[in-house]
Amino acid sequence: MIKLSGETVESIFARLEDLLPGYEYRPQQLDFAKAVERAIEKNVPGIFEAGTGTGKSLAALIPAALS
Repeated sequence: MIKLSGETVESIFARLEDLLPGYEYRPQQLDFAKAVERAIEKNVPGIFEAGTGTGKSLAALIPAALS
């Protein structure tokens, strides 16, 4: 089980290589996640786009799970 209490988007992404076999760090994925996090924190809708292979699903799910 992964505990999310006290975690940040950055700390989760820093640990993903250890938690998910085959995961590769992608700076664009962290940038995307931070943009989603800002929209959630400000309680505003966001429109996000990123190229194929960026990891959009995980980048959106992590900040949502932390909110």
